[in-house]
Amino acid sequence: TSRRQRQMCIRDRLHNALEEILSFDDFSAEKIKELAQKHQICPYELSLELSEFAQIIIADYNYLFDPCVYIRRLFDEPGKYVFLIDEAHNLIERGRDMFSSSISKKEIKKVKAELDKSNKLYKRLTKLNTQVNKFLKQENELKDIVFAMLSCLESAQEVITPPSISLFTQELVRFSTIYSTLNENFKTFCTEDSVIIQCLDASPFLEESISKGNSTILYSATLSPYEFYKNSILPKIEAFGYSLPYPFDAQNLLV
Repeated sequence: TSRRQRQMCIRDRLHNALEEILSFDDFSAEKIKELAQKHQICPYELSLELSEFAQIIIADYNYLFDPCVYIRRLFDEPGKYVFLIDEAHNLIERGRDMFSSSISKKEIKKVKAELDKSNKLYKRLTKLNTQVNKFLKQENELKDIVFAMLSCLESAQEVITPPSISLFTQELVRFSTIYSTLNENFKTFCTEDSVIIQCLDASPFLEESISKGNSTILYSATLSPYEFYKNSILPKIEAFGYSLPYPFDAQNLLV
């Protein structure tokens, strides 16, 4: 009951902040921060609420493409969106990064050092470390690591942990999420200390996200050769390329 009351209280404050900022019609970062402090709410949560009222949203790639970070309220289903993707040549590498993850014994040891041994999460991290160690010795399967991760995530929600551990748990979420999509586009390999899931080709996932909108314009000064970038980002979706001459005097490039 107490937890439900706190959630209702936060919801009320968020509603009041939203009502006030809509009256200003000012969605600037400064105004969001100001009203978030005034109403004692998270500025990111206020930004998410405002995203449903905004006509234009400027954001990093991950808010559309990242499987763990994308804005679910907007992009779980297709909508009437036009995506303008700047510096599109970076999307290939960024896409591979967003669908890759790793876990290492060193990271687990570092997190355990911040917890008391009686902590439930500490005990489950010990089991996770055991599963990672077994996988490095080829004594179990990747799914055993993922099951141990899910157990750790369950414990992390039940106990109080230092804020620094949240980044680690986010990576556990990423690893388990990516595991659920494994196919021929991924390669799993090990180092002496780590288990790594590396995405080799993120184009199917990039295409899926892009298809959530009505149309997309990808642009950059370095989308050449066009066929390479087209096939690496949108191998199946029909797209048209258009190249313009540089508007700058080449003699100004003093290299």
